[in-house]
Amino acid sequence: MGFFLAPKDGRGTGWATGPFFVWRENERVQQGAQETLDAEQPGSPTSLDASIERVVQLMDCELWGVEYVRAGRGARLVVYIEKSTGVDVDDCARVSRQLSYMLDVEDPVDGNYTLEVSSPGMDRKLFRLAQYETCAGVQVSITLTHPFEGRRRFKGLLCGVEGEDVVLRNGDEEWLLPFTEIERAQVVPSF
Repeated sequence: MGFFLAPKDGRGTGWATGPFFVWRENERVQQGAQETLDAEQPGSPTSLDASIERVVQLMDCELWGVEYVRAGRGARLVVYIEKSTGVDVDDCARVSRQLSYMLDVEDPVDGNYTLEVSSPGMDRKLFRLAQYETCAGVQVSITLTHPFEGRRRFKGLLCGVEGEDVVLRNGDEEWLLPFTEIERAQVVPSF
């Protein structure tokens, strides 16, 4: 399902002629893929990310991140794409189509899911260590997998990266948070 538009030239009956947003329902994804697969297995998150990245690059976009989210009986496979000129709906539709073909053919994971392709947005999630360098100087919210100094949630100015640690500052406090301990990180947009 999606929103539909009439043709630009004004001809036709006024009925929908094509999809505005494209996504596919009831595709297949491995249950618990992120937690249970070994990085060297063909259906692992690492190889799935690599396959997705190849397709995204062929569509003249960059892969920002891949997120697998369980929701009730189903799941969502969300692919975030980036482009130097900005991502538009047509980019999302093209990438979605190509990813659907690849996922249908390679069938890398099992289970039902909905494929979504989107830009990362202003409140983008950070997936890779290099993205913390790219986003240095902005406010971020970080949740750790285990408590650090008695807490799991941190919010502050992202200062960059030192080795494998993310540098975060809030007022006079500065933390070096191990990248491997970060469960979730997201830019906090300022208006």
